[in-house]
Amino acid sequence: MKFGQALLALCALAVPAAGLINDHKDLNAANQPEIIGNTMWHFGSGGLNIFSPDGSTLVKELGADKVCHNTTGYGGNGWRVRCDFYDVVSDGKKYVFAATARGVAKINVFEIDTGNIVGALPSCESPNDLDYHSLRDEIWIRCYGPNKEGSYLDVVSASGISHEISTN
Repeated sequence: MKFGQALLALCALAVPAAGLINDHKDLNAANQPEIIGNTMWHFGSGGLNIFSPDGSTLVKELGADKVCHNTTGYGGNGWRVRCDFYDVVSDGKKYVFAATARGVAKINVFEIDTGNIVGALPSCESPNDLDYHSLRDEIWIRCYGPNKEGSYLDVVSASGISHEISTN
């Protein structure tokens, strides 16, 4: 008899609990950036434009004022934000690195899945060529030397971009 009452009490507790099913959306999903997927990136004087693979649809746009900070130039029609890219390279996994004319020695870092700027790496004053070395997971930056003695190489870890990096 006590077993039957205990079973009945457990069933009575289970019925209200069955109505507490989590049917709302994940609250953290609202804070997640939109994944842009397979895309074609165009870096130019207007900033960064990201298109669908066939180039027919503009998926995301970051203007020159967001990509090329605090760099102005005279373009024939007056002063404008100067947005020149020396070179762009990707690790093919997580980041896109862009050597940008921005008045300071830094390389912009974009997240490959969202197109958002996630930071800037300190670099040499004139970064010209960028290469990704997949076996070492490094970005190699060819820098023009300050004099006529030639250029030198800066090496940056592609996976540890959150710490300060010393340059020549």
